[in-house]
Amino acid sequence: MKQQALTTGFPTPPHAGAVNPLATYATIPVIASTYSVSPRTVRRWMADGLIPYYRCSSQLVRFKVAEVEQALARVRIPARAEKGKAA
Repeated sequence: MKQQALTTGFPTPPHAGAVNPLATYATIPVIASTYSVSPRTVRRWMADGLIPYYRCSSQLVRFKVAEVEQALARVRIPARAEKGKAA
């Protein structure tokens, strides 16, 4: 017996297949994971004004992924010197 596709009879919503605008925002752990750094480093970048961010509440911070990519592309982030070695 051949199966038929299940249809609900409802029209397809106009936003079906559209890009989710919330998917373009990221959290501190996501940015840290993306750039292989610790969340503490991301917070330092925020404090230094290196990357733009949006404070949604006193503890909730979000980043626009495209803005972070652009900001980090403009700046070369120096590697930290190893302990005990002169720079």
